[in-house]
Amino acid sequence: MTTIFGLRHPKVDLALLAADRQITINGRGQDPEKDLEGRKLCLSDNQMYAFGCSGVYDRGTASLAADMRTGKLDVEKILREGKFPELRELNLSRLGDEVPYMDRLSNFIIISRFNGDPKLHACFPLGKVEQRIWTQIGSGSSKVADYMDGLSKVSEARSYLGEKRPTNSDDVIRVGLEAVRYAQGKDIYSSGLDMIVLTPNSAVDCFSQLQENFDRKIKGVQKQVKKSL
Repeated sequence: MTTIFGLRHPKVDLALLAADRQITINGRGQDPEKDLEGRKLCLSDNQMYAFGCSGVYDRGTASLAADMRTGKLDVEKILREGKFPELRELNLSRLGDEVPYMDRLSNFIIISRFNGDPKLHACFPLGKVEQRIWTQIGSGSSKVADYMDGLSKVSEARSYLGEKRPTNSDDVIRVGLEAVRYAQGKDIYSSGLDMIVLTPNSAVDCFSQLQENFDRKIKGVQKQVKKSL
């Protein structure tokens, strides 16, 4: 199961991507580029944006991801105009000539920090790009939605009881990791955690910290991101 979760809290100046780490290569006997193998998240070379990919991962997806990472593809323009024609063309080429094969499509989520303003964008398979507060892709999407729905109810209850406090970066990081962790709990074949956080001034790749005990993972990431704010 794939789970990629993007979050941009309106009151905390950061955007994040969290994901599991399993990846399936669909190369029809030919290995695609290895850049994202073992990870579903990728930080751009200039550290101004990061993205996550779910769905079919073949040579076409690997090539598109490499162009995004290196800056060969103008990601800032894609986000500004709300159009991702390269993703559209990639997915149209997979739909088939007689009936649409929806399970062959690839999906992307992008976070960015252009002009010191962290943002989150959902990229739809046929090229539309929209800014979001939170979004998710992959087969674990429904479980993330369940987690966020439960979190919303808890927040409402705390607010009603007068117990609600201001949200901070630690809270946002915990939600990002716990949402993916919750989805993993429903699938024995999903494992590993990964996260990339963008703040106005820097990019924080949390991959190495997330190979430890889960509680230590969260505390380590929270500390690392706090230093960059």
